[in-house]
Amino acid sequence: MKHSLKKYVLLLLLLGIIIGLNTNWNTMPALGKFLDPYQGCWQNASVETDKNIIYDMKGLSQPVEVRYDERLVPHIFAMNNLDAIFIQGYLHAKFRLWQMDMTTRLASGRLSEVAGEKTLKLDREMRRKGMVYGAENALKVMEADPESKQILDAYRDGVNSFIQHLHYKTYPLEYKLMGFEPELWNNVKTSLMIKFMADKLSGYTEDFELTLAKKLFGSTFDILYPEHQDEEFVVIPSQSKKSTTTSDSLVSIHNIDTSLPLATASNDNRDRNEHAGIGSNNWAVSGSKTISGKPMLCNDPHLPLNLPAIWYENQLITPTMNVYGVSLPGAPHVVIGFNDSIAWGFTNGYRDVKDFYTIQCKDASKKEYWLDGKYEPSTIKIETIKIKGKPDFIDTVAYTKLGIVMYDPSFPQKGYEGQCFAVNWMAHRGSNELKALTKLNQSNNYTDYVNAIMDFHCPHQNIVFASASGDIAMWSQGLFIHKKEQQGRFIEDGTTIQSAWGNVLPASENPHCLNPARGFVMSANQMNTDKEYPFYYNGLFTEERSKRLTKLLSNEKKFTVQDMMTMQNDTYWQDASEILPILMSNLDSAKLTATQQQYLHELAQWNYYTPPESHAAILYSLWYSQLEKDIYDDEFGSYLNALDYPKIRVTLQLLKHHPDFSFFDNIRTTQKESMKDIVLTSFSEMCRISDTLKQKNWYAFKHTTAEHLSKIPAFSVPQMMIGGGKGIVNAASEHTGPSWRMIVHFTNPIEAYGIYPGGESGNVGSPYYINMLGDWAKGSYYRLHFAHAPNDIQ
Repeated sequence: MKHSLKKYVLLLLLLGIIIGLNTNWNTMPALGKFLDPYQGCWQNASVETDKNIIYDMKGLSQPVEVRYDERLVPHIFAMNNLDAIFIQGYLHAKFRLWQMDMTTRLASGRLSEVAGEKTLKLDREMRRKGMVYGAENALKVMEADPESKQILDAYRDGVNSFIQHLHYKTYPLEYKLMGFEPELWNNVKTSLMIKFMADKLSGYTEDFELTLAKKLFGSTFDILYPEHQDEEFVVIPSQSKKSTTTSDSLVSIHNIDTSLPLATASNDNRDRNEHAGIGSNNWAVSGSKTISGKPMLCNDPHLPLNLPAIWYENQLITPTMNVYGVSLPGAPHVVIGFNDSIAWGFTNGYRDVKDFYTIQCKDASKKEYWLDGKYEPSTIKIETIKIKGKPDFIDTVAYTKLGIVMYDPSFPQKGYEGQCFAVNWMAHRGSNELKALTKLNQSNNYTDYVNAIMDFHCPHQNIVFASASGDIAMWSQGLFIHKKEQQGRFIEDGTTIQSAWGNVLPASENPHCLNPARGFVMSANQMNTDKEYPFYYNGLFTEERSKRLTKLLSNEKKFTVQDMMTMQNDTYWQDASEILPILMSNLDSAKLTATQQQYLHELAQWNYYTPPESHAAILYSLWYSQLEKDIYDDEFGSYLNALDYPKIRVTLQLLKHHPDFSFFDNIRTTQKESMKDIVLTSFSEMCRISDTLKQKNWYAFKHTTAEHLSKIPAFSVPQMMIGGGKGIVNAASEHTGPSWRMIVHFTNPIEAYGIYPGGESGNVGSPYYINMLGDWAKGSYYRLHFAHAPNDIQ
């Protein structure tokens, strides 16, 4: 009897284990399937493809040949453009499906379906900022254009052709790990990918921070947060600008809602530099400045260092198109690249295209809001958010004439609890950036390039150009509102329709230049124009990289490709070169200990370059960080975590020209501190912290990391040996950096080089997952195989 009972218990235990291993537990996958040696995770450790493949499948009008080079970069040879786009979609799905899936889930507020309740707040945020709303509006415009509709459909069908042949054994590893299945692609998802990049590059504003600072600091505000700095190296110098419209219609206003209470204090730690790494460098030099006499174009967009990498490298070759560059997995065409005739690249322009308004709702239902003396009806949208392992979450979002009510008592903006704020964003409008890329990929000259970028509305981009015929150019391109003075810089009064956006500026008024006399064009997220530009705009601009690049590009020497490589990998810290001498000149060395004297000597010997092994870069970084706290934290007080520090180059001007500025005094003490006092105290604190640091090399201190989208450490690269950093041309910071370095030299044949941090495959078990990461960190490049026939790829 005992043996029978024991047998039944063991049988039940075994049955329980089997059931348990084949059941999804909350966010955990069914481990039985996941660990199955024939179907599970082990099947993902394989080489993905043959080197030469001819695809002939349903959806193609003719067979398409794909040749893979030694880095698994596909060169797609098709007899027509739609077949090439179909296969591009197929390959995006083959190598990056989970990345595409999760990015569009993030953009549409659907992460909680597969990740559980921990992403609910993020899902609500994405829906409330209008990501799907903008994507649907854009899709209407794209699908109204016959060519764009055909391209969208061909790309969708290519993605789905791959998905439809998947089964559990061939699922990407992350699907098995997270316990969900791929779903079919549609055109809304492609539109969401475009809006995702718009959000990444234009979604951050300072409306709340500047409004609070304006209220707190009064007349001192303009010193701390000037719209123009004392020294600027603008994208489009005034002599290169052409304007035919006067500014007579501009009216100066200061439309801050004076009834808005100050933000409450917050104890949360806040990374004030979290957006500082999102930027780019691009430039083009004319043949007059190169040894070959031919133009060169360079681009390195600074974006999150994700794994899988943001970009997918490919070439599309048809009888009417031959284009090489990087594409965005989830969208067709080449985004940054070149063809036989032209090359182009992007940097973020940072012109503000997103504004917030106070909204006075009648009651908690948000069905009515106060506008111009009466209550207006709002449009209510019910958002149903599915949550893995939990009941659905129902959210109610109001749409007004001034924008979408993003923040309200149920979803408050931190520090402004109980209040409603609407957001109006250029990305909400219908546009067709896909058409711009379609035209760019097939452009032959400057006229074609200008015609193409007219369809590029959001995000604002500085689009650099060079051609085989010898032209170089830059357009600061986007769709912009004819703003009143200061409009959109602060939270605006949403009780009057006068605060709403007015007319759109003609695209011809966008700053631009062609073949400037200085022989180069360049942008590095700096101010777009000087003070003479007749139209008001505001935004997030930074000058340190533009100053450094202006100096390098103004060199009288004739440039080579190697010079361009050196320039893209430049680690000179421009801000440090100007701030550190001021700090050291205000430091009384007689008051320093022997150890402090050693630190000071090391800094005095520093040449301001930041190679991976630099120690002086750590000392300066710590010193400036502490100095910034000593200057501002006492005045910011309980509002510290709701404010941004002034820009570094504003602080430079205070140190350089205003040694008696009131903020140098620590208001928490009874005595009055001078600039010299806080230079000394911040230096002493730097020395104290430095003594405790285990990291003695710059690369370990700044900790440049390539993180997998799932945040799984085993799929990530925790630390890369690379120099540079925020505010430096080689802008490799903790989580952001050059996402694609490209150099195109218009010799015959074209000489082109590129590299990005990662690999072509999104499969963590593939030898092509991070195969380029080490070379990228070292500053190396690969020669790009710009093929014209299949046999060009051996």
